[in-house]
Amino acid sequence: MPAVRWHVETARRPALRGTAIALNHLSNGWLYLFLTILVLILQGWAAWHVIWLALLSLVIAHSVYPFIKSYIARPRPIDRDPTLTSLVNPFDAYSCPSGHCMTAVAVFIPIGFGLSTTVLPLAILALLIAWARLAAAHHYPTDLISGVVLGTSIAVPICWAFPY
Repeated sequence: MPAVRWHVETARRPALRGTAIALNHLSNGWLYLFLTILVLILQGWAAWHVIWLALLSLVIAHSVYPFIKSYIARPRPIDRDPTLTSLVNPFDAYSCPSGHCMTAVAVFIPIGFGLSTTVLPLAILALLIAWARLAAAHHYPTDLISGVVLGTSIAVPICWAFPY
C-alpha cells in the first residue's frame, strides 16, 4: 500500500494528473488502434503478420484473464483505503492481474518482434501505463507484475510458434 500511496501522490500535480488520466484512457483501447495504424505505415502489407500475432495474443489473454481475475478476487487499493481517490473509474471490482499491463505486453511483444526499432519506445510506454495504473489507485505493484507475466507468457510463445 505505501507504493500505491506514493504513486497516487505523484499524480497530484496537474500535469502528471492529466498524463495519468490520458494514459489510462488511451490504454483502454485507443492506443492499440493508433499502434495498428503506425505498424501498417511502417511495414505496409508485411504488417499483417505482426497485427495477426498481436491480435491472437490479445484474444488468448482476454480469454483467460477474467477467470484468473475472479479466482484471485483481490480488492483494489481504492476499495481498501478510503483516503485514496481514483482518477478514472475501474472496469471491474478486482485488481489482480492488471488487464491494462497484460494487454500492453501481449500487444507490444509481437510488435517488438516484428519491428525491433520499436522495443525501447514500447517498453517506455508500458512503464508509463503501469505508473498510470498505480497513480489511479487501481492496482498494487504485484498486480502490474502479474499482468506483465501473463501477457508475456502468452505473447512470447505465439511469436516463437509463428516466426516472422
